[in-house]
Amino acid sequence: MKDMLDYRYAREGRRRLAAENLKRCPVCGAVNAKQNEECFVCSWHGEFETHPEAIAEGLELLIVRCPELADVLMRDPTPWERFKEAFGNWARHVFHRDFDTYA
Repeated sequence: MKDMLDYRYAREGRRRLAAENLKRCPVCGAVNAKQNEECFVCSWHGEFETHPEAIAEGLELLIVRCPELADVLMRDPTPWERFKEAFGNWARHVFHRDFDTYA
């Protein structure tokens, strides 16, 4: 039972993270980074879909086209990756700007 709860928690965490960082093009359905001003596939530059279900559907279609991405998208982050994310969040909060932790 605990494994099922851990799985649901991890899945919801990934869905939340995707909704916070991604958007979906309403023209071609491609998933884009939120900071992109236009779609990298079709150059759409209007309003994007930001609803979590639309983003999840776009990611599922991407995985169908490229199954190798499933391993990358579904794996749990390592302790070092979690630390870098937490440190980056802290630094952004303290310094009020982006802080690069990819060194």
